[in-house]
Amino acid sequence: MTEPNDLDSPLHAALRPGPHIPLRKVSIVIPVYNEQLTVQKLIGLVVAAPLPEGVERQIICVNDASKDRTRDKLDELQALFPGVEFIIRHKDE
Repeated sequence: MTEPNDLDSPLHAALRPGPHIPLRKVSIVIPVYNEQLTVQKLIGLVVAAPLPEGVERQIICVNDASKDRTRDKLDELQALFPGVEFIIRHKDE
């Protein structure tokens, strides 16, 4: 019996483009609140997660009016992870 591969998981099976669903992009929504110490590490893990070939990722971060420097850390993401599409929303705007 062989060990299952991470790419054989139900999530990856659902993301795999097929004849019925031509998936080209997956959007990941991440709510954050007072996460200045962890948000960039979290985003790094999301960016490093494997996706099927040809599928792009879009990361949507929703900052719920954090009182720390989470906003500044989110604003630095594009420079830290070029080539990844980010949508940053601050609920205090």
